[in-house]
Amino acid sequence: MLKRLFILQLIVILAFLSLVLFNIQSQALTVILTAGLVGLWLAGAWLEPASLLLSALALAGIPSTLSVLYINDVPFSVNGLLVAALGVASGLAVAIHYRQQFRTGRQIRRWLIDGAPLFIILPWAVVRTIGAPSLTNAISDILIWVTVACVYTLGRAYWVANPQRIRDGEKALVYTALLPLTGILVDALLGNVFFNNTTTQHSLGLNTTLGVRLIPSLFGLLLVPMLVQLRAVSARQTWHKWVVAGLVAVLSVWVFLSLSRLVLIATAGVVFPMALLWPRSLWKAALVVGLGMAVTVLFITSPVYPRPLFVSLDSIIIEGPAVSPGEEGNGEGLQLNRDALRGLSFGRTGVWEYLIRTALSENLVLGHGTGAARDYVKNAAVNWDNPHSDYVRIFFDLGLIGLAIFVYTWAYKILGLWHTWLRFSPQSDVARRNFTAAIAVGYILVSFATDNFLVYFFMMGPLSLLLAMADAEKMRAEIPAEGTPTESSANPEPAKVQPSG
Repeated sequence: MLKRLFILQLIVILAFLSLVLFNIQSQALTVILTAGLVGLWLAGAWLEPASLLLSALALAGIPSTLSVLYINDVPFSVNGLLVAALGVASGLAVAIHYRQQFRTGRQIRRWLIDGAPLFIILPWAVVRTIGAPSLTNAISDILIWVTVACVYTLGRAYWVANPQRIRDGEKALVYTALLPLTGILVDALLGNVFFNNTTTQHSLGLNTTLGVRLIPSLFGLLLVPMLVQLRAVSARQTWHKWVVAGLVAVLSVWVFLSLSRLVLIATAGVVFPMALLWPRSLWKAALVVGLGMAVTVLFITSPVYPRPLFVSLDSIIIEGPAVSPGEEGNGEGLQLNRDALRGLSFGRTGVWEYLIRTALSENLVLGHGTGAARDYVKNAAVNWDNPHSDYVRIFFDLGLIGLAIFVYTWAYKILGLWHTWLRFSPQSDVARRNFTAAIAVGYILVSFATDNFLVYFFMMGPLSLLLAMADAEKMRAEIPAEGTPTESSANPEPAKVQPSG
């Protein structure tokens, strides 16, 4: 039943993708496919919830492609409608099949703590819809966050009940990388691909109907479980190692040639050094990440990197009038060239400055309301629809309260994953999967700085499933089934800290 249901769901998702690739404008077909996929997901909630987890990855494998499809008189895109429907189906599957995991206060408390970054911000976001400049934008953000939380809950509940299926989830993450690659190939054969217009040099930084920077971002995330798998698993193999290695090489080349600077910094500075050097202490991990990001930044600013800089680095700090604290009058000193910074960041710093100044002067503590940044950003950049920074977005929308919740819960989560990694033998499943999730969270937290992954299901969906695998494996190790020893719990005592490398 699982294969039959998911194959049907996948066929409909691919049919949606075909509408975009072939530029087929058909309201009737769009409505039929939307209704059919929602119906299949509801059937999956009753008959086989695992098909919903696979569909979540399949939907993530076509990054925001369906956002160009709309149904008349519906305020949300087909992509938004399907994300919300997947959340409803996932929540329904939990209610039908896994109610027993949420019966006691202890169970509910642990679930909320495990998923804290996905859950705790939601009540405050709902409260801050009051007075939000656009209720549609507010509802859109909340629906995406609720869906991510529901997908995480379903994944965690399913893998707690079926721990032998966690390995299948890891395989599915690998196969997810094949879907956008296939879409790119078809796009190229159809003649829809053109080279990135920010450079005159030919490269694989292709702008497809799937999005020029969205695809390498997803690839950067998918590299995490693949690299950890290659680094950790030696003798016992569940997939052919050379296939995974080949896909890692392809994705790495694509990330490099995508010409997206932050994706390369986050991938080469966080994912690669952490997965390959395998540090076993927090300070070494922080040092490795810092050095990795610094080296990547230097590489990107060098002539070797194929994407030219529109602003030279020495023009960012210039000599100019400066006033020293406590002194009167002007003098010569160093100052930041704001125009150069705006050019280097493609206008981001100008937008951030406007939003931060507005937030500080008007609604510092409570924020302007959920989704407000999407409205106000047009005052600084007419053609923009988001601020390109989740930290700025949360601060502007939800104020200091929201930003404190956001930063604290994500910091708590990544440190918890790291602590679990240290507690168990490095080669155990529980250690490896928590380590994988920790790297993935690190990648996302860096990427939050200049993008809006928080409202991109194609990023947060796979991340939520990586977190669900890690949390389910931890529960399996700490509370094994009665009379059933597990590999992860065979050596539950804390492991000694080992040197990195």
